[in-house]
Amino acid sequence: TPRLFSSSARTYIRNGNEKPLHSRISPLDIQMISKVLHRHIFGEEPSMCDEDVKASKDHLKQHGLWGKQRTLIPDVEINLPPLQGSNIYDHFTNIAHKQLVKYCVFIQQLLNC
Repeated sequence: TPRLFSSSARTYIRNGNEKPLHSRISPLDIQMISKVLHRHIFGEEPSMCDEDVKASKDHLKQHGLWGKQRTLIPDVEINLPPLQGSNIYDHFTNIAHKQLVKYCVFIQQLLNC
């Protein structure tokens, strides 16, 4: 059965003497990476099922971790190179393959001796 999803993040904007802070905060009240970095690395914004959010909050409460005060930190501004694949998993798999292919050829040559 399909589940209804809630928005997974909200944005806080703090104005002051410093640069405004645009922080993505998860439904579990945890600061996440910036929207720009998230979109570049993972694509679309994820969402969490309300049931899963409630279960996670309950678990955090059981361990005395829910409702702790946190400090928001400024988002990191960094230009990343394009992904070498359609997602983060493919990116690192493709990089690893490119790094290992010459060694695999050498090993195969040694095995054929």
